[in-house]
Amino acid sequence: MIAHHFKRHFNNSTSFIIYGLLIAYFLISGLQLSTIELSALTVNIGVIDNADNEISQQYIKSLSKHDILRLSKTDFKQGMSLIDREILDLLIIIPQNYSASGTADKLDYYYLKSNVIAPATLDLIAVDLMPQVIENKLIATSKLYQIGDESTAKNDFKSYISSLTDNFTVDILTIDHASQIREEQAIIILNSAKNSLLFALFIIVLVVVLPLSIRLKTDIETRRRLTLSKHGVVRYYLAEHCFSYFYLSLIWCVAVSAITHAIKLNSQLTFFMLLSGSTTIILYYELFRLMLNNAKQGYISSLLALLAAILPAILGGVFFDSNLLPTRLFNLVSILPFNALESAFYGGLSLQGLAINHILLLLVYLGLSLVLLTLNLASAKRIV
Repeated sequence: MIAHHFKRHFNNSTSFIIYGLLIAYFLISGLQLSTIELSALTVNIGVIDNADNEISQQYIKSLSKHDILRLSKTDFKQGMSLIDREILDLLIIIPQNYSASGTADKLDYYYLKSNVIAPATLDLIAVDLMPQVIENKLIATSKLYQIGDESTAKNDFKSYISSLTDNFTVDILTIDHASQIREEQAIIILNSAKNSLLFALFIIVLVVVLPLSIRLKTDIETRRRLTLSKHGVVRYYLAEHCFSYFYLSLIWCVAVSAITHAIKLNSQLTFFMLLSGSTTIILYYELFRLMLNNAKQGYISSLLALLAAILPAILGGVFFDSNLLPTRLFNLVSILPFNALESAFYGGLSLQGLAINHILLLLVYLGLSLVLLTLNLASAKRIV
């Protein structure tokens, strides 16, 4: 019987090719995530040095010492274009009078509001900038009140810097802000992994589960044999559904394993993602089988099945951030499969870990899957 169901699931060459391509795609997606190392991540900064003097060059040099900052000179038109295309994270414009009248603190910055790294980078830049701001202000004040020349002011500033002995130093602040930037980059990677998981689940439901539900039709000869034994009907279809579970869950396991291994997700959350996603896939499979096998008009049931796959995905954060939904709608759709998977992913990453509602919702989905399986078996028995 196993060989019979294996042949039924893999006898369609197109489905087999799509199945293999999806496995390859999920493996490549995980490989791409695994090649990103936080220590190697950089913030791309474009610099327009309109001053082009010793102070501005020294400032650019001081920024270049950070291994997470990658600076490149550009012009305004090209820089803004690179910002819009998200090639640059930040654009810095140094004014022409950078060294005059103590205006070293009046730099122009441009970045996209959606870029979460840029504000943390500005904190880092501000820390490196402050000593030069203080020095320029001290020189300007010395000239204004005629309490010394420029060299005297610079010497006083150097003495002040060398006298700092407490922990509130530029270097320590720089390290803190660099860590903040890496934390923001880590969040971006985790969000990418979450998006990859949701997209993988949606693709499996749409491209694998739905076609399989349509394709698995029992031929007349098999039905004739099943009529000889009423007990064989249930056993036959139960074996078919169990093999379908394996067939569908296998590709989800590949996707989850590749993605979670790439971001080094803990084993508990990885197992829950495997179980939760597999349950969702089985629930969709049983729902599709029930809708397609008992509908009088096939095209209407197919359309409803398609909507059942796409609509929860739209509301579940597959195509856009679900946090953009109105609060009441967000709370209403939080029990949908894709929303539940997203909530469990972030819940498992928190200090509190997975909540009881995540587990209860999973049990509800398991119960619904069992009910739908029972209905499908009863329906198959009536047809035979």
